[in-house]
Amino acid sequence: MSYYEELVAVSRAWVNRQERLKADLESVIRRFVKHCGIPEDKVRYLRWDNDLQIYIARADEVFSFYQACHHYRDTGEWGVGVSISLGHSAMGSYAKVAFTVRLKAINEASSKLTFGELKPQTVKLHSNGWGDTLIPEAMESLKSGFENATNERPPIGFSLSTSLDPETSA
Repeated sequence: MSYYEELVAVSRAWVNRQERLKADLESVIRRFVKHCGIPEDKVRYLRWDNDLQIYIARADEVFSFYQACHHYRDTGEWGVGVSISLGHSAMGSYAKVAFTVRLKAINEASSKLTFGELKPQTVKLHSNGWGDTLIPEAMESLKSGFENATNERPPIGFSLSTSLDPETSA
């Protein structure tokens, strides 16, 4: 095998790991959405803005998961901003929540999952039951964020807003 062929093999393995990690991150969000009964049309992905250092989308911007997914080179994590609309525009003002989900591979079986600003957790995404504690904990924190809402960011890291729909950020 030539040096070039070795380089191709190593790069292919790296690309495959990155693609698998992004697919795992998307499955985390899909599981959260399904578990919580969130209508798919109420979920938007927010794109990373390098200048502002946040995930953001204007009202008219719609990104696919893969367009919004961002790689944090300093930590090796993949992340995405998620916005959930809690109403519809016919209602007038409505609430939205936005948060970041980040995932980093630890080894072939385990990953470090950071959901909002909940404490990062080591999870085995390919085993049953990995979200049984995390998802209800995230939802309870989200609900308490509304009950204790101030102008400051809630402790979980969910950004709350009322809107006629300007831009959304996390």
